[in-house]
Amino acid sequence: APSARAAARSAGPLEPTPIAGMFVYPVGSETDYEKPADGERYGFRISDKYLATRGKKKQRLHFGVELSNGQGGYTVRSVASGVVVVADANARIKVTKYVKVKTPVVKDGKKTTVTTTKKRVSWKWRTGWGNHVVVRHRLPNGEKVFSLYAHLMPKSVVVKVGDVVAAAQPVGKVGRTGRASSSHLHLEIRR
Repeated sequence: APSARAAARSAGPLEPTPIAGMFVYPVGSETDYEKPADGERYGFRISDKYLATRGKKKQRLHFGVELSNGQGGYTVRSVASGVVVVADANARIKVTKYVKVKTPVVKDGKKTTVTTTKKRVSWKWRTGWGNHVVVRHRLPNGEKVFSLYAHLMPKSVVVKVGDVVAAAQPVGKVGRTGRASSSHLHLEIRR
């Protein structure tokens, strides 16, 4: 699957992208993320700020904001009207490794060990974002911006590449896929 940056670069002309006339919050109430949306129990809080420093030596910048309420499964909505350019609904990949294993055996009446090769299969995340969606928006002045929604719950992405979405239209659900230690939404807005 293409990276979000590659997809954004090759996203094509702006004509089919509707103008983003209004912006809403992607989680919680559309007008105040700290309040719950209709039918939801809790609102959200910012659990990690934009441009926070990361890493043991604080060498990495965090280019998004983390919105959390301690639970997964809440609806994630598009912040504005636009066109879906990435809809990565299954960011896990199967990894097969062959490892050497020492196995105890009895040979000619004596206990000994034999080194054999064994196949080990595991799964890992292709990106730190896990399951994610990127939407291209066109501002009234013609400038294009992209919104990225990451760590979405497995089997929750409800859009596909090329879909035109409206402001507040669901794109997935809050999850903890990729490099996430708890359920939250990683939101980025990029030029």
